Amino acid sequence: MHCFSFSAIPAFFRLALCVAAFQLLAVPCRADVWGYEDSFGIIHLSDTQVDDNYVLVHEGPQNPHIGFDEIRRIIRENGGASEERFEDWIDAHIPDEPLLRLFPLREPSAEILNWIHVAGLRYSVDEELIYAVVEQESGFNVGAVSPKGAQGLMQIMPETQQMLGLNDPFNPERNIDAGVRYLRMMLDRFIDVRLALAAYNAGPEAVEHHGGVPPYAETTQYVARIMIRYSALKGL
Repeated sequence: MHCFSFSAIPAFFRLALCVAAFQLLAVPCRADVWGYEDSFGIIHLSDTQVDDNYVLVHEGPQNPHIGFDEIRRIIRENGGASEERFEDWIDAHIPDEPLLRLFPLREPSAEILNWIHVAGLRYSVDEELIYAVVEQESGFNVGAVSPKGAQGLMQIMPETQQMLGLNDPFNPERNIDAGVRYLRMMLDRFIDVRLALAAYNAGPEAVEHHGGVPPYAETTQYVARIMIRYSALKGL
């Protein structure tokens, strides 16, 4: 039996994993594919029905043209994905703080994924963490502006832009580079990823003042959502 999983989002892994999936699942006697989408959006595939979560994705000879979006569509149409599982997990872990929003449905362009990759290498920050931050901050909307004035993909405030030397916050490549550079500074300052994320959202002074994640609803939700997404993308 072959069984593996991969994330429903980061597109920079999608093609290679999708091809590898059907190479691994191609067996001499059958080429059935079973799968389900878990509460984090991770797609799990196997050549057998491992448990009741798995639904039939493809039966018979291998179809070399089936792609990731088609796999996800089939799984959802056959009842292999449940939004309730995700909401139940959230209720158990964050019972008193309603979520600000669901994960954005917008998917990033190849250019944005490449800039995430480049910045991750340049500043030694996990691409999955950068992806989760950008997704939460702007939903991959290059022109995003928050009510407080944060701008661009990584929602950088004007005073932080000045400190980072960012002159064009709506240039996606420069915004990602500056945002990841700032995130790296927070990681170096606080070591713990959760504290670094809290500092990115609420400011490093607030983290130091409270000796941890500040007890602000926005910040605690922000950290929780990114850590959930980051763990899912890493397959943890």
